[in-house]
Amino acid sequence: MAIDDDERHRTNVLLEDIRAGQKAMFEGMTAMGSMLRAEFREELAKVHVRLEALESAVKQNTAEIKQSSADIRELREELRRLRHEFNHREELARIASLEERVTALEQR
Repeated sequence: MAIDDDERHRTNVLLEDIRAGQKAMFEGMTAMGSMLRAEFREELAKVHVRLEALESAVKQNTAEIKQSSADIRELREELRRLRHEFNHREELARIASLEERVTALEQR
């Protein structure tokens, strides 16, 4: 069976249409890929800005926590000292009373 020129021409036209469609699809996919990469870069930049803000906040909070911990240690030590003084105030009062009595006796 021989292919005549008319059939060959129609086949070539069909192939050209298919190739044109493939080229258009490839160009569309390439454009979409470029668009998606641009959107991804924009979103990534936003995330990067937010991440920097979070890192800064964490550093500041860490410094504040360290300072608060130091303050708490100081307050605990002061509380221990005050408790000790409070618990021994009667003893100190008795000692003061004894000192007064000794002084009075020494003066006689």
